[in-house]
Amino acid sequence: MLFLSILLASLIESVFSFAGVLLVVAGGFFVRNVVHRMLGFAVGALIGVAFFDILPEAVAAIPADTAFRFVVLGIFIFFVIERFFRWYHAEEGDWKVQPYTSLVFIGGVLHNFIDGIALTLSFFVSPSLGVATTLAILLHEIPHGIADFTALQKGGYARVPALWYSFLVSLTTVLGAVVTFLFGGFLEGAIPYILAIMAGNFLYLALSDLLPETHEESGFGHFVGQVFLMIAGAAMMLAFSVLIAE
Repeated sequence: MLFLSILLASLIESVFSFAGVLLVVAGGFFVRNVVHRMLGFAVGALIGVAFFDILPEAVAAIPADTAFRFVVLGIFIFFVIERFFRWYHAEEGDWKVQPYTSLVFIGGVLHNFIDGIALTLSFFVSPSLGVATTLAILLHEIPHGIADFTALQKGGYARVPALWYSFLVSLTTVLGAVVTFLFGGFLEGAIPYILAIMAGNFLYLALSDLLPETHEESGFGHFVGQVFLMIAGAAMMLAFSVLIAE
C-alpha cells in the first residue's frame, strides 16, 4: 500500500511536470496570464509545508537547533547545485546550444529526481506528510516544466525533440521515488536530518527561484494578488497540518 501511494504520487508529479510543457505548446496566453499567477500560491505552499509539516516532523526526532542547522545546510547545498547548472548563462543573448541544452536536461533530471526522493521520504514518515509534500511539489512543477521546455527551444531544439526530452525528464520523479523506496531502509536513522535539508530545499526554491519571478509584472493589483495567493498557499498547508493533527 505504501509503495502504491508513493508510485501514484510520483506519477502525478510527472504528469504535472509535463503538463507545463503542453501548456506552452497549447497557448501563450494561458502561460502568461494564468500560470504566472500560480507562482505566489506555490511560494506560500512551499514555505508553509516547510514550516508547518516538514520541520515539526524533524524537530520531533532531533533537537531544534540541530534541525535548523541542517535547514541552513540544505539551503547552501541547493544554492551550489543550482549555481552549477546556471553557469551556462555566459553572456546575455549568447546561446551555446550543446553545453546549454545538456545542462538544462541534466538539471531537470536532478531537480525531478530530488522531488521523487523528497516525496518518498515524506511518505516514510507518515501518509499525511507525504500528501502535504506532494501537494507542495505539484504547485511548482508546471512553472518548472515551462522554464525547462522554453530553455531547450531557445537553445536550438525543435519542438518535437524538446517535447521528447521534457517527457523523459518528467519521468525521473518516478525514478527517484522508486530508487528511494528500494534503498530508503538504509536511511531510516538519517530521515529527520534529511527532512530538515528538504525544508531548506523548499525554502530556497520558494524564495530564490519562484519569488523573484513574481516581480516580473508591476502594478498595485498584481502585487495585491500575489500577496493574497502567497497567504492562501501558506494557509492551505497550515489548514492541512491542523486537520491531520486532529
